[in-house]
Amino acid sequence: MTNWIDLYIAIIGHEPEPKQILLATLTPLFIVTLGIEYWLMRRRGQLKHFQLKDIATNFSLGASYQAVEMVYHIIFLGALFAFVWNFRLTTVEMTLPMWGVLLFSQEFFYYWFHRASHRIRWFWCAHVVHHSSEHMNLSTAMRQSMTYSLNLSQLFWLPLILLGFPPAAVMVAYSINLAYQYFVHTEAVGCCSPLVEWLFNTPSHHRAHHGRNPIYIDKNYGGILIIWDRLFGTFQAER
Repeated sequence: MTNWIDLYIAIIGHEPEPKQILLATLTPLFIVTLGIEYWLMRRRGQLKHFQLKDIATNFSLGASYQAVEMVYHIIFLGALFAFVWNFRLTTVEMTLPMWGVLLFSQEFFYYWFHRASHRIRWFWCAHVVHHSSEHMNLSTAMRQSMTYSLNLSQLFWLPLILLGFPPAAVMVAYSINLAYQYFVHTEAVGCCSPLVEWLFNTPSHHRAHHGRNPIYIDKNYGGILIIWDRLFGTFQAER
């Protein structure tokens, strides 16, 4: 693996894109859990959200999104992160506690990225694809737009790099955030315990986020946590 990465850096000039590599690696797990979700909902007689054409669209959009992101990283994003890295205030050594700090910090910036993706038309033009389905199942998480790569939304992660977190670590934290969110796109799970519902983004909170009812519009932007929504007034419980 090290030899492959060294060769990539020698040819391209910067590190490979860890976010898309990790998400692609987890794809078999995503497919298996989608199958489990289908089996569970079939037993309940609740298959209205499993439309074959819809699921096929979700997977094709997810694949095109990942492919474009990888190419975009080779052409532009990797060089941008490497350039910004030169102006970092310090260099953070990625120990286990600092990974916790990075994941928490990345969640804060993800909240603002997601909020901007709803409130600023430039970013909404890409994000609207994710909200274009009328059905909710785990594959809905893969319904992403390839234009995410072209709208410079990566600017939301630059503060973390300037603070001294290595670009590869920032992208790994982002991929962990996205991987977690895959599992909240479901109708199969009701409400969790009050403590979990208070602290984390759950399927219940994320169903509200995807809701078209007026009370749910532009609510629940959190990725892993829901605390920033509670703090900044964008939280709405599912009714």
